[in-house]
Amino acid sequence: MEDDSGVDLKAKPSGHWSLTDAMWWMMLAIAMSSAAIPESHAATSSPSANVLVTQAELPALVKQAILDDPEIITEAEQKLREKQMAEMRKASEAALRKYKAALIKSDAPSIGSQDADVTMVEFFDYHCGYCKQFYTSIVKLDKTDKKLRIVFREFPILAPDSITAAHTALAVNRIAPDKYFAFYGALMKTAGERFTDKMLMKTAEEVGVNTAKLTAALKDDAISKSIDDELKKDRTMAQAIGIRGTPGIIIGDHLFPGAMSYDTLTKVIADIRDGNDAQAEKDEASGSPVVPSRE
Repeated sequence: MEDDSGVDLKAKPSGHWSLTDAMWWMMLAIAMSSAAIPESHAATSSPSANVLVTQAELPALVKQAILDDPEIITEAEQKLREKQMAEMRKASEAALRKYKAALIKSDAPSIGSQDADVTMVEFFDYHCGYCKQFYTSIVKLDKTDKKLRIVFREFPILAPDSITAAHTALAVNRIAPDKYFAFYGALMKTAGERFTDKMLMKTAEEVGVNTAKLTAALKDDAISKSIDDELKKDRTMAQAIGIRGTPGIIIGDHLFPGAMSYDTLTKVIADIRDGNDAQAEKDEASGSPVVPSRE
């Protein structure tokens, strides 16, 4: 195995290394382990770069090199973070390609045109404060962008009653898909309220859902199983893509881990429509914090 410098990382070190080689292996070890270094030690002068050292001498040289230049640790940690982020991004992109069709399938809860030129997918939890903030941007987008489709993926991770709410919402989508967004919006407007069966049924009635049909759907074993299966599939997709909290937003082929303002959303969508994926990727860092899973 080689890194981008061409150095064989699996090669067994020889008995003697130059100090330059030793420093390389030391930096590699730090980058892989992010080792903590004691704060204060007596300093001695460093050997010249062309001195040969043995493996037994290496620990002292590593220690001295770090004392002489403590920023080595910060640089190594930064390199490790960059490497991990690159690996995560690569895995996320592969998962997005794998699950793209399933993410935007036609029978998923959604608003907007089925013939949209851009599709946005939101993974959310009804208890998520950032999701509630993001809801206002979704409402505005739905009114202003008629070429956008927004798909909703229930991702109940924050509390047990989040699962109850998600299950009821998907049942609403089964019997009255045209009422799903109104039900979703009503739950997003709540503040700290527990999602009991009574509360959810009352909310469904308020948005025009036939509660007799909803009750029957919730008691139907086949429908309940299909909803459970859908929630499991959504969780599997979210984990594979790299969504660890809410909201998780996918626009086109890009993952945005966090809520975004309306202005940022419109900019990202415009970039994707223009084929400017490079700029859209830069905007991926502009999201708000996510609410992490409690698992």
